[in-house]
Amino acid sequence: MKKVKENDYVTFKVSGTKPQRVLCVRVDKIQWHATFRDLLRMHQLGEVLPGVDSLEEGVATYYAMANRQAVSYRTLEQAHGVLALTVTPLHLLA
Repeated sequence: MKKVKENDYVTFKVSGTKPQRVLCVRVDKIQWHATFRDLLRMHQLGEVLPGVDSLEEGVATYYAMANRQAVSYRTLEQAHGVLALTVTPLHLLA
């Protein structure tokens, strides 16, 4: 697995868009946290998860997700911790 570093460029697929859109960003800062709870305590909840009103709802939001191999974010959190990426959006491609 490739490790993301500061100043790397990363693309994200924007789910739920037709046609499929891709967001390109530059990684400005990377911070490691032991848990999603720690991440959400250290960063403003509304900036990390807009529309989520509580810490518990935020943790549940992450725990409801899985990666492409169907490994839950809870399992990944326990195995690796959590990375917070501060990014600069570069452009959105259709």
